[in-house]
Amino acid sequence: MLAVTGTSAAPGFVREGVTPPPQAVANLFLVHTWVPARDFVYSANPASWSLGSEAFFYLLFPLVRRIPRSRLPVAAGATVALVVAVPSAALALTGPAVAPGVLDEPMVRFWFACYLPVCRLPEFVLGMVLARMVREGWRPRVGVAAPLAAALAVCLWSAPGCRSRSPTPRSRWSRWR
Repeated sequence: MLAVTGTSAAPGFVREGVTPPPQAVANLFLVHTWVPARDFVYSANPASWSLGSEAFFYLLFPLVRRIPRSRLPVAAGATVALVVAVPSAALALTGPAVAPGVLDEPMVRFWFACYLPVCRLPEFVLGMVLARMVREGWRPRVGVAAPLAAALAVCLWSAPGCRSRSPTPRSRWSRWR
């Protein structure tokens, strides 16, 4: 009901007021995150992007269950690579900002890396594969040092790509400090 009658809860990102019918219908059917436009992504109930992604994920759940037990470690490794590759690929996307002065990242990059269900799919699949591996009795055969080193390497490698290339806008309240 919120998708049809709701107003935007993301001031500064979309026009305030009643959600237009195309965005309301897309939000109602949880397909609004498939459209790379902030008027759709942030329509009616902006937090429902996760529901749209989850609806897509659970439709694909039977495919994840079909991965043979012997291939689970390979599937886990492949999905880890995809989890790292998606944000890296997003860095190549450019275009108009999400909300100039509020969030200066290009909308298409932000949508691709954060909202598009296909790009969030590797995270979901990784969780499903790891859960199946644990359920099947798999346990890692490494000490603590190797995972910590790997986590540190990933953090150091990805940190520059996580920072915005534009300066952070000053708060409107900063003049009273």
